[in-house]
Amino acid sequence: MSSDSVFEVHLYPSVTVDILNCTCTCYQWQINGFPCAHAVVAIQTSDINDYVKDYFYTSSFREAYSQPIHPIFTALKVGVREENCEFVLPPNMRQPAGRLKNRRIPSRGEKIRQIKCGRCERLGTHNKKTCQKPI
Repeated sequence: MSSDSVFEVHLYPSVTVDILNCTCTCYQWQINGFPCAHAVVAIQTSDINDYVKDYFYTSSFREAYSQPIHPIFTALKVGVREENCEFVLPPNMRQPAGRLKNRRIPSRGEKIRQIKCGRCERLGTHNKKTCQKPI
C-alpha cells in the first residue's frame, strides 16, 4: 500500500500516513495541525517544517497582533442605572485570631488519649473549653 506519498508505518496497530494530504489514520496530524510520530517517520526524506500548518509559526503570531486591539464596550456600562441593579457581594468572612486548629483523622491502630472534661465530668476527646453539653 506504499507509494510516493502514502506510507504504512508498521506498529501495533499499523497506521497509514498520507504526506500529500497531511493525514494519518491515528488522526493526530489532523487534530493538532502538525505531524504525529508516525508522520515524522514517513517524512524522513524531506523537511518536516513543510508539513506544519502556518498557524504554529511566529510570523502568524506577529501578524495576528500587529494591529492594535481596541476594548469592547459592554451592555452593563451603557444606559444601565445602578439603583436598579442588584450586585451579589461576597460573604463577610473574618479569619479567626490565632493558629488554626487541625482536627486530623487518627491512623489505624493509633490510640486516642481519653481526657476528662472539667465541666461535664465525662471521659472523651473534649475538654471544658470544647464541651458541647448545655450549661
